[in-house]
Amino acid sequence: MTFLGIVVPYFDNQDYLYRLLDSILNQDSGAWFLTIVDDSGGNDLLVLRPDIAQEARINLVVNGKNLGLGKSWNTGLESMKSLHNPDVVAVIHADDELEPNYVSTVLAAHKANPDAFAVHTEVRIIDEHGSFRFSFPDFIKGIVRPGSSRDEVVSRGDAGLSQILRGNFVFCPTLSFKTAMCDFPVFDEDWKMTIDLDLISRSLLSGKTILGVADKVYRYRRHGGNLTARLNKSTERFSEEIKFYAQISTTCKNQGFSSSARVAQYMWIVKFHILYQMTKSVLTGNLGLVKKLAVALKDSFRGSR
Repeated sequence: MTFLGIVVPYFDNQDYLYRLLDSILNQDSGAWFLTIVDDSGGNDLLVLRPDIAQEARINLVVNGKNLGLGKSWNTGLESMKSLHNPDVVAVIHADDELEPNYVSTVLAAHKANPDAFAVHTEVRIIDEHGSFRFSFPDFIKGIVRPGSSRDEVVSRGDAGLSQILRGNFVFCPTLSFKTAMCDFPVFDEDWKMTIDLDLISRSLLSGKTILGVADKVYRYRRHGGNLTARLNKSTERFSEEIKFYAQISTTCKNQGFSSSARVAQYMWIVKFHILYQMTKSVLTGNLGLVKKLAVALKDSFRGSR
Protein backbone atom coordinates (compact mmCIF):
# COMPACT_ATOMS: atom_id res chain seq x y z
CA MET A 1 0.00 0.00 0.00
CA THR A 2 1.23 3.51 -0.85
CA PHE A 3 1.57 5.94 2.05
CA LEU A 4 2.09 9.69 2.37
CA GLY A 5 4.57 10.85 4.98
CA ILE A 6 3.57 14.28 6.32
CA VAL A 7 6.12 16.44 8.13
CA VAL A 8 4.85 19.41 10.14
CA PRO A 9 7.47 21.78 11.64
CA TYR A 10 6.04 23.64 14.65
CA PHE A 11 7.29 26.91 16.15
CA ASP A 12 4.33 28.49 17.94
CA ASN A 13 0.51 28.87 18.02
CA GLN A 14 -0.87 25.52 19.14
CA ASP A 15 -4.41 26.54 18.20
CA TYR A 16 -3.52 26.65 14.51
CA LEU A 17 -1.54 23.42 14.83
CA TYR A 18 -4.48 21.53 16.32
CA ARG A 19 -6.74 22.73 13.52
CA LEU A 20 -4.25 21.23 11.08
CA LEU A 21 -3.93 18.00 13.07
CA ASP A 22 -7.71 17.58 13.18
CA SER A 23 -7.85 18.04 9.41
CA ILE A 24 -5.25 15.25 9.06
CA LEU A 25 -7.14 12.93 11.40
CA ASN A 26 -10.30 13.56 9.36
CA GLN A 27 -8.80 12.50 6.01
CA ASP A 28 -10.89 10.16 3.87
CA SER A 29 -7.76 8.02 3.47
CA GLY A 30 -5.82 6.56 6.36
CA ALA A 31 -2.72 6.04 4.21
CA TRP A 32 -0.53 8.56 6.04
CA PHE A 33 2.11 8.93 8.71
CA LEU A 34 2.84 12.20 10.50
CA THR A 35 6.02 13.56 12.06
CA ILE A 36 5.73 16.79 14.06
CA VAL A 37 8.99 18.66 14.64
CA ASP A 38 8.80 20.91 17.71
CA ASP A 39 11.24 23.72 16.93
CA SER A 40 9.89 26.11 19.55
CA GLY A 41 13.12 25.90 21.51
CA GLY A 42 11.05 25.60 24.68
CA ASN A 43 9.32 28.99 24.19
CA ASP A 44 5.97 27.36 23.37
CA LEU A 45 6.73 23.71 24.10
CA LEU A 46 4.19 21.50 22.42
CA VAL A 47 2.02 19.28 24.61
CA LEU A 48 0.13 16.82 22.45
CA ARG A 49 -3.55 16.21 23.08
CA PRO A 50 -4.08 12.66 24.47
CA ASP A 51 -5.86 11.33 21.37
CA ILE A 52 -3.01 12.61 19.19
CA ALA A 53 -0.26 11.37 21.51
CA GLN A 54 -1.79 7.88 21.41
CA GLU A 55 -2.15 7.78 17.61
CA ALA A 56 0.35 5.19 16.33
CA ARG A 57 0.83 7.00 13.02
CA ILE A 58 2.01 10.21 14.71
CA ASN A 59 5.59 10.80 15.88
CA LEU A 60 6.94 13.86 17.73
CA VAL A 61 10.52 15.09 17.38
CA VAL A 62 11.59 17.79 19.85
CA ASN A 63 14.60 19.93 18.96
CA GLY A 64 16.70 20.85 21.99
CA LYS A 65 16.96 24.38 20.64
CA ASN A 66 15.45 26.35 17.78
CA LEU A 67 17.14 25.06 14.61
CA GLY A 68 15.35 27.26 12.10
CA LEU A 69 13.26 26.54 9.04
CA GLY A 70 15.43 24.44 6.73
CA LYS A 71 17.09 22.38 9.45
CA SER A 72 13.73 21.51 11.00
CA TRP A 73 12.31 20.51 7.62
CA ASN A 74 15.27 18.25 6.91
CA THR A 75 15.19 16.81 10.45
CA GLY A 76 11.54 15.89 10.02
CA LEU A 77 12.10 14.31 6.61
CA GLU A 78 15.06 12.27 7.84
CA SER A 79 13.01 11.05 10.82
CA MET A 80 10.07 10.17 8.59
CA LYS A 81 12.30 8.25 6.18
CA SER A 82 13.99 6.38 9.01
CA LEU A 83 10.75 5.38 10.76
CA HIS A 84 8.42 4.64 7.84
CA ASN A 85 10.19 5.22 4.50
CA PRO A 86 6.88 6.24 2.85
CA ASP A 87 6.50 6.37 -0.93
CA VAL A 88 5.70 10.11 -0.90
CA VAL A 89 6.63 12.88 1.56
CA ALA A 90 5.34 16.41 2.11
CA VAL A 91 6.28 19.29 4.43
CA ILE A 92 3.17 21.18 5.53
CA HIS A 93 2.90 24.51 7.35
CA ALA A 94 1.66 24.19 10.92
CA ASP A 95 -0.85 27.04 10.48
CA ASP A 96 -2.59 25.63 7.39
CA GLU A 97 -5.38 23.07 7.01
CA LEU A 98 -6.16 20.19 4.64
CA GLU A 99 -9.35 19.31 2.82
CA PRO A 100 -10.61 15.80 3.70
CA ASN A 101 -9.48 14.42 0.32
CA TYR A 102 -5.95 15.86 0.42
CA VAL A 103 -4.10 12.58 1.05
CA SER A 104 -6.13 10.54 -1.43
CA THR A 105 -5.77 13.24 -4.13
CA VAL A 106 -2.00 13.56 -3.72
CA LEU A 107 -1.40 9.81 -3.71
CA ALA A 108 -3.64 9.32 -6.76
CA ALA A 109 -1.73 12.02 -8.66
CA HIS A 110 1.61 10.39 -7.87
CA LYS A 111 0.31 6.96 -8.85
CA ALA A 112 -1.02 8.26 -12.17
CA ASN A 113 2.30 10.02 -12.89
CA PRO A 114 5.06 7.62 -11.82
CA ASP A 115 7.78 9.64 -13.58
CA ALA A 116 6.95 12.90 -11.79
CA PHE A 117 9.32 13.80 -8.97
CA ALA A 118 6.88 16.15 -7.26
CA VAL A 119 3.20 17.06 -7.29
CA HIS A 120 1.68 20.36 -6.18
CA THR A 121 -1.99 21.23 -5.76
CA GLU A 122 -4.13 24.34 -5.86
CA VAL A 123 -5.20 26.10 -2.66
CA ARG A 124 -8.05 27.91 -0.99
CA ILE A 125 -6.94 30.99 0.94
CA ILE A 126 -8.20 31.28 4.52
CA ASP A 127 -7.77 33.94 7.20
CA GLU A 128 -6.85 33.64 10.87
CA HIS A 129 -10.38 32.39 11.67
CA GLY A 130 -10.42 29.76 8.93
CA SER A 131 -12.82 31.70 6.69
CA PHE A 132 -12.17 31.90 2.97
CA ARG A 133 -10.73 35.27 1.91
CA PHE A 134 -9.51 37.08 -1.19
CA SER A 135 -5.78 37.65 -1.59
CA PHE A 136 -4.54 39.80 -4.46
CA PRO A 137 -1.03 38.23 -4.70
CA ASP A 138 -2.59 34.77 -4.77
CA PHE A 139 -5.12 35.93 -7.36
CA ILE A 140 -2.18 36.96 -9.55
CA LYS A 141 -0.60 33.54 -9.03
CA GLY A 142 -3.76 32.00 -10.44
CA ILE A 143 -3.53 34.23 -13.51
CA VAL A 144 0.12 33.48 -14.28
CA ARG A 145 -0.35 29.74 -13.73
CA PRO A 146 -0.08 28.13 -17.20
CA GLY A 147 -3.31 26.87 -18.75
CA SER A 148 -6.78 27.16 -17.29
CA SER A 149 -7.65 26.59 -13.65
CA ARG A 150 -8.86 23.08 -14.58
CA ASP A 151 -5.67 22.02 -16.36
CA GLU A 152 -2.71 20.10 -15.06
CA VAL A 153 0.64 21.89 -15.32
CA VAL A 154 3.69 19.89 -16.31
CA SER A 155 6.95 21.68 -15.48
CA ARG A 156 10.00 20.24 -17.17
CA GLY A 157 13.32 21.59 -18.44
CA ASP A 158 14.07 25.19 -19.39
CA ALA A 159 10.49 25.98 -20.40
CA GLY A 160 9.05 24.71 -17.14
CA LEU A 161 11.61 26.45 -14.94
CA SER A 162 11.24 29.77 -16.75
CA GLN A 163 7.45 29.67 -16.18
CA ILE A 164 7.89 29.04 -12.46
CA LEU A 165 10.59 31.70 -12.05
CA ARG A 166 8.40 34.18 -13.94
CA GLY A 167 5.25 33.70 -11.86
CA ASN A 168 6.21 31.64 -8.77
CA PHE A 169 2.77 30.04 -8.92
CA VAL A 170 3.65 26.94 -6.88
CA PHE A 171 2.48 27.05 -3.26
CA CYS A 172 5.40 25.57 -1.32
CA PRO A 173 3.53 23.51 1.32
CA THR A 174 1.39 21.79 -1.33
CA LEU A 175 4.48 20.12 -2.81
CA SER A 176 4.89 16.40 -2.23
CA PHE A 177 7.85 14.32 -3.40
CA LYS A 178 8.55 10.71 -4.29
CA THR A 179 10.96 9.55 -1.61
CA ALA A 180 12.91 7.33 -4.00
CA MET A 181 13.71 10.36 -6.17
CA CYS A 182 14.77 12.61 -3.27
CA ASP A 183 18.34 13.50 -2.45
CA PHE A 184 18.76 13.80 1.31
CA PRO A 185 19.01 16.32 2.88
CA VAL A 186 16.20 17.62 0.67
CA PHE A 187 16.32 21.35 1.41
CA ASP A 188 19.17 23.87 1.34
CA GLU A 189 19.19 25.24 4.89
CA ASP A 190 20.78 28.55 3.86
CA TRP A 191 17.46 29.79 2.43
CA LYS A 192 14.23 30.87 4.16
CA MET A 193 11.71 32.46 1.78
CA THR A 194 13.15 30.86 -1.36
CA ILE A 195 13.80 27.44 0.12
CA ASP A 196 11.04 25.88 -1.98
CA LEU A 197 11.99 27.75 -5.15
CA ASP A 198 15.56 26.58 -4.71
CA LEU A 199 14.47 22.93 -4.51
CA ILE A 200 12.18 23.31 -7.52
CA SER A 201 14.94 24.96 -9.53
CA ARG A 202 17.54 22.33 -8.64
CA SER A 203 15.07 19.56 -9.48
CA LEU A 204 14.20 20.93 -12.91
CA LEU A 205 17.84 21.71 -13.69
CA SER A 206 18.66 18.05 -12.95
CA GLY A 207 16.05 16.79 -15.42
CA LYS A 208 13.19 15.99 -13.06
CA THR A 209 9.50 16.67 -13.76
CA ILE A 210 7.05 18.48 -11.47
CA LEU A 211 3.28 18.14 -11.91
CA GLY A 212 0.63 20.62 -10.79
CA VAL A 213 -2.94 19.36 -10.36
CA ALA A 214 -6.00 21.60 -10.33
CA ASP A 215 -7.59 20.14 -7.20
CA LYS A 216 -8.04 22.66 -4.37
CA VAL A 217 -7.30 20.31 -1.50
CA TYR A 218 -5.09 22.59 0.61
CA ARG A 219 -6.18 25.52 2.78
CA TYR A 220 -3.41 28.13 2.88
CA ARG A 221 -3.70 30.53 5.81
CA ARG A 222 -2.81 34.20 5.36
CA HIS A 223 -2.43 36.07 8.64
CA GLY A 224 -0.23 38.78 10.08
CA GLY A 225 1.75 36.51 12.36
CA ASN A 226 3.15 34.05 9.83
CA LEU A 227 6.73 34.05 8.60
CA THR A 228 5.88 35.53 5.20
CA ALA A 229 4.15 38.53 6.74
CA ARG A 230 7.00 39.13 9.21
CA LEU A 231 9.66 38.99 6.52
CA ASN A 232 7.61 41.29 4.25
CA LYS A 233 7.62 43.92 6.99
CA SER A 234 11.35 43.61 7.52
CA THR A 235 11.99 43.45 3.73
CA GLU A 236 14.28 40.50 4.52
CA ARG A 237 12.34 38.30 2.10
CA PHE A 238 13.07 40.63 -0.80
CA SER A 239 16.78 40.74 -0.03
CA GLU A 240 16.84 36.95 -0.13
CA GLU A 241 14.77 36.76 -3.32
CA ILE A 242 17.08 39.22 -5.08
CA LYS A 243 20.09 37.15 -4.02
CA PHE A 244 18.43 33.90 -5.10
CA TYR A 245 17.33 35.16 -8.52
CA ALA A 246 20.79 36.53 -9.23
CA GLN A 247 22.41 33.22 -8.30
CA ILE A 248 19.95 31.00 -10.19
CA SER A 249 20.30 33.20 -13.28
CA THR A 250 24.01 32.41 -13.39
CA THR A 251 23.40 28.71 -12.77
CA CYS A 252 20.79 28.51 -15.51
CA LYS A 253 23.07 30.31 -17.96
CA ASN A 254 25.91 27.88 -17.21
CA GLN A 255 23.62 24.88 -17.79
CA GLY A 256 22.12 26.17 -21.03
CA PHE A 257 18.71 27.11 -19.57
CA SER A 258 18.71 30.38 -21.52
CA SER A 259 15.03 31.31 -21.02
CA SER A 260 15.21 30.67 -17.30
CA ALA A 261 18.44 32.65 -17.06
CA ARG A 262 16.77 35.69 -18.67
CA VAL A 263 13.67 35.49 -16.49
CA ALA A 264 15.77 35.15 -13.34
CA GLN A 265 18.06 37.99 -14.38
CA TYR A 266 15.21 40.51 -14.70
CA MET A 267 13.34 39.17 -11.62
CA TRP A 268 10.14 41.01 -12.56
CA ILE A 269 8.05 39.01 -10.09
CA VAL A 270 10.21 40.32 -7.24
CA LYS A 271 9.97 43.92 -8.48
CA PHE A 272 6.19 43.75 -8.89
CA HIS A 273 5.80 42.32 -5.39
CA ILE A 274 7.93 45.11 -3.89
CA LEU A 275 5.83 47.71 -5.74
CA TYR A 276 2.64 46.07 -4.47
CA GLN A 277 3.90 46.20 -0.88
CA MET A 278 4.96 49.82 -1.37
CA THR A 279 1.48 50.74 -2.57
CA LYS A 280 -0.10 49.05 0.46
CA SER A 281 2.32 50.84 2.77
CA VAL A 282 1.55 54.23 1.22
CA LEU A 283 -2.19 53.66 1.63
CA THR A 284 -1.74 52.72 5.30
CA GLY A 285 0.64 55.61 5.96
CA ASN A 286 3.60 53.40 6.85
CA LEU A 287 6.22 55.70 5.36
CA GLY A 288 9.08 53.99 7.21
CA LEU A 289 8.36 50.74 5.41
CA VAL A 290 7.97 52.61 2.12
CA LYS A 291 11.54 53.84 2.47
CA LYS A 292 12.84 50.34 3.21
CA LEU A 293 10.94 48.93 0.23
CA ALA A 294 12.32 51.67 -2.01
CA VAL A 295 15.83 50.51 -1.09
CA ALA A 296 14.84 46.91 -1.86
CA LEU A 297 13.44 47.99 -5.24
CA LYS A 298 16.67 49.78 -6.06
CA ASP A 299 18.61 46.66 -5.09
CA SER A 300 16.43 44.53 -7.39
CA PHE A 301 17.38 46.69 -10.37
CA ARG A 302 21.04 46.48 -9.42
CA GLY A 303 20.73 42.70 -9.13
CA SER A 304 19.16 42.36 -12.57
CA ARG A 305 22.03 44.02 -14.41
